[in-house]
Amino acid sequence: EERKIKQNLKNAAKKCYNDSVRRMAVELVKAQKHKDRIQQMKSHLTSVSIQLRQQSAQLRVTNTLKMSTNLMASMNKLANYSEVAASIYGLGREMERAGLIQELVDDALDSTMSDVENEVDAEIDRVIREVTEGMFESVEPTPTFTP
Repeated sequence: EERKIKQNLKNAAKKCYNDSVRRMAVELVKAQKHKDRIQQMKSHLTSVSIQLRQQSAQLRVTNTLKMSTNLMASMNKLANYSEVAASIYGLGREMERAGLIQELVDDALDSTMSDVENEVDAEIDRVIREVTEGMFESVEPTPTFTP
């Protein structure tokens, strides 16, 4: 509608209808103000909509926290702290025993492995001596240099 008013305004100005031009200019200004007000109202409505969504989300979070609080309070009433403490203490002792047992097993495996390694080394030395027996008898000793 604004374009139509502008076009009519131009036509009336060309034909020198000053009264008509004035009225059309007033209509144009009013139309522009109405357009601005509508845009402003639209932005206010958008803002209100966003605020309502935010408040709705906060209400849901609040309700969830209330339920969580009630659940935690019920769990606290059900929990017997002396039993929980005793269970934790027993668990700690069992973990300590398991650690000691693991340490003993590791030590036993290490000593067994070192015995096996010593036997393997001895066997390798014996085989090398058998293979190289007599090979180096004809070789002259290498002179050593002493400063």
